[in-house]
Amino acid sequence: MDCPNLIPVIAEVTAYAARCPHCQTTNITANGTNTDWRPYGLAADPSLPFGTTVIIPAGHGLLDNVRAFDREFVVDDRGGGVTREAREKGVLRIDLRVISDEYARKIGRRRLIVWVVR
Repeated sequence: MDCPNLIPVIAEVTAYAARCPHCQTTNITANGTNTDWRPYGLAADPSLPFGTTVIIPAGHGLLDNVRAFDREFVVDDRGGGVTREAREKGVLRIDLRVISDEYARKIGRRRLIVWVVR
C-alpha cells in the first residue's frame, strides 16, 4: 500500500467491551461518545488525538470476515493501559472497543501493523 495519507505503525492490539459486566466501564467514552450508539471504537494514548482513524487490516485472524470499511476505527477513548511505551518503545498500544466481553476475550492480544490515517 503506497499512500501518503496512511502511516504504517506497529501496534499491540487488545480489546475491551463497551459494557463489561465485571469491569468498571460505562457507556460514555473519554471524549463523550455514547457507546450505545457507537459500540465500536478505539482507546489510545494522546499521541493519537480524538478523531484519528486507524485501519486494522484483515489477515491477522482479526476482522478477516468484515468489509474493508468495517475495519476503520476512530479514537474516542483513553485508558491507563494504552500508553505508547507500555511495553517497548515504538510500539503503539491500542484497545479496540467491541460489542461484547466474549468477543473481546476472543481477540486477546495481537501485535500487527495498523494504518493511521493522516
